[in-house]
Amino acid sequence: MEPVAGGAGVIELGDRQRGRRVRRLGERQIHTRFSQSVAQDAPESVVREPPQERNLATEPPDRPRGVERPAAGNGREPSVGLDEDIDEGLAGDDDHATHRTGATYAGAMDRLADAVELLDGPLDDPATLAGNLRDLRRINRWLGGVRLSADGIEALAAHREDVSLLDVGTGGADIPVALLDRARQRGRRLAVVALDNRPEVLAAAAIAWPRLPVTDGLELHVGDGRSLPFADRSFDVAHTSLVLHHLDPAAATRLLSEMGRVARLGVVVNDLDRGRVAWLGAWLMGHFLTGNRFTRHDAPMSVRRGYHPDEVDPLLRAGGLTPVWRRRGPFGRYAIAAVHAAVRTGLGD
Repeated sequence: MEPVAGGAGVIELGDRQRGRRVRRLGERQIHTRFSQSVAQDAPESVVREPPQERNLATEPPDRPRGVERPAAGNGREPSVGLDEDIDEGLAGDDDHATHRTGATYAGAMDRLADAVELLDGPLDDPATLAGNLRDLRRINRWLGGVRLSADGIEALAAHREDVSLLDVGTGGADIPVALLDRARQRGRRLAVVALDNRPEVLAAAAIAWPRLPVTDGLELHVGDGRSLPFADRSFDVAHTSLVLHHLDPAAATRLLSEMGRVARLGVVVNDLDRGRVAWLGAWLMGHFLTGNRFTRHDAPMSVRRGYHPDEVDPLLRAGGLTPVWRRRGPFGRYAIAAVHAAVRTGLGD
């Protein structure tokens, strides 16, 4: 096992068959087992039963259906259906900008494809990393990141009462926890597997949010989204937030293809659109609302590395997915839901 400096406890995360176990250690260490570790402060053992396997052979063919939700003003917006075109029927009033690329895009700026964020480098400062994850949790809660992800998942799975979700690049896992809270409030059953490729991030997440390792309905794993350690169609929906801009187009396509492989209903991408207004907002937030050096450096850099929504569409299609829903949020945030191309064209489930 490889020690990582951190909190007062250790979580040993098994695979989905063995479940997971939480126990307390007498020293401040975090050990990595099965290539994954998270610290937490629980004073007693917690044993989680492995999730009940679903017999997919006996289930009827499942595909996303229409969604109805309150419109921004009075009345209701129409359902999202697979027979509509994304540029006319699905983006609609939610997507106010005209999507162009390059210099013709309003407030355009070149994508900094080769730039490196601090989160992509050595993570040898657990306290600063934990502070950055707290900042991201506040940003997602206050600036609509959670709502965008929830609406995108609803667009694919509104017809299901029991939903399984894979969150790739989970970071502090704040969005999965928020989604679990929303599901409980609505009387729905949601099970989330949250994956990150950096064990240091998961360890810092447990320091930043001690309840995280023992959150009901949540499993934490270490793994690479470009080579997911799960069988085909293991989850209803695969979701990723603020990950795509870290990747070049080839790696992004690989990620989306893998997410599509393990998802039965489809994929939701939540990320940042680059633009001058979004960059200014990120810069102001990083310099006036936090003193964290990771947040201060990475927030405006993330905007400069972001993909326009119309640049994400061909990446999805290259990964065998067809975008069917898109919505914008404040400060450059957007979410896109996509289904398997075979479903979109009526070739199969």
